Amino acid sequence: MLSWFTAQLPGWALQGACAVMLAIELVLPFGLLLSNPRARLVAALGTAALMLAIGLTGNYGFFNLT
Repeated sequence: MLSWFTAQLPGWALQGACAVMLAIELVLPFGLLLSNPRARLVAALGTAALMLAIGLTGNYGFFNLT
């Protein structure tokens, strides 16, 4: 849906989005293993937000549906 508009963003915004995506994918999954319920909730919501952003921008190649 929003893939064309996302591709038209300036380079600094795309680099920032890439950095946020890497942080979410590399750091937040470990938060799911913590004993603090609030930390687990933040990790789960962050991961869900990333999946929603991927779905809205049309980057379906990142989903592993199997």
